[in-house]
Amino acid sequence: MKSFAILILSLTLFAPTLHAQGDAFGSKPSDAPAPTVAPPAPTTPNSMGKGDEPATPATPATPSATQPAAPTPNFIISPLSPQPAGPLPTASDIFTKSIAAIGGEAAIRKHTSMVTKGTLSMPGVGMSGKLEILTLAPNKILTIMEFPGVGKITQGFDGTVGWSINPMQGPSLIEGSMLEELKKSSDMYKDLDPSKIWSKAETKVAVNFGGVACYEIAVTGGPGDGALYYEIQTGLTRGMILTVESPMGKMPSTTMMSDYKDFDGVKIATRTDLEAMNMKQVLIVDSVDYKSIDPSLFNLPPEIKALVGAVPSPAPTVPASGAKTSTGKIRVKPGAANGSTTGTATPATTTTPTTPPAAKSSSGTP
Repeated sequence: MKSFAILILSLTLFAPTLHAQGDAFGSKPSDAPAPTVAPPAPTTPNSMGKGDEPATPATPATPSATQPAAPTPNFIISPLSPQPAGPLPTASDIFTKSIAAIGGEAAIRKHTSMVTKGTLSMPGVGMSGKLEILTLAPNKILTIMEFPGVGKITQGFDGTVGWSINPMQGPSLIEGSMLEELKKSSDMYKDLDPSKIWSKAETKVAVNFGGVACYEIAVTGGPGDGALYYEIQTGLTRGMILTVESPMGKMPSTTMMSDYKDFDGVKIATRTDLEAMNMKQVLIVDSVDYKSIDPSLFNLPPEIKALVGAVPSPAPTVPASGAKTSTGKIRVKPGAANGSTTGTATPATTTTPTTPPAAKSSSGTP
């Protein structure tokens, strides 16, 4: 059951990451706290990414009574010494550099469709399957994962309706905050205006992220709150640490991106290492093709059309004072594979990320 849950989370996290390598924009100051910076990690290379990430970190020292343990430190982050000279660049400057690093605005806009194929594996449970993502400008996306012994998991957005079909729940509609994030991730050119993704972004510090000198940018208001990491030297996105909304609720996740390759003028990370729900996943991109895509591939499947045409759910009741309402949900077809006879699956909140042209500065001026 946990393996299936992580597959659903994988679809949520990996789909936007694949066609959005620059991963963020936004130049308004942020008061979001940066992730905890851990003590320096060992530099012995391992098999993660390009091999420039640190090996398994040493166990942290036991905190003293006067200095309690920091909350969930992440040991792929360590202080960078010495720090870069002069003031830190603004988030807007870093994002602009990242767009140039992956090829520039003209190279990105040149393409109106994209087919990405790869392999998604979970070494801890011995699972490996195929992942395919079809994107059509301006905002249609179809993601297909298929694992032996599990079956096919499909998620799509046709510009209006978000939906999912999987062996556990059957057909379902994606609604609420999950639909809003799916809309963002389906925008093929969101890299060029990350303010559509993040409401706030602020450069916090320079750190070693997985053994690479990076600027850390705290972000809020996007697929999840947390931080993004951009390589100081090249401007390429190296990863992110976010708490994202998913079908299983809020999930902390750590993503590392490496092995960038050029695909018709656009650089894309061909290896993505992700850790969530205490499980490690590895995505290897095998091919990226900008060939034309038949628009009919994004048409709603018959079972999804049936859900769209079904009687609307009753209006939500007014919550008691102080009660919180769900910000996202997947409405499951009655009698679906999970045995649900209502129209609602477990509430959730969803998905990663991308790159920009010139953004507004933190002062609000171009």
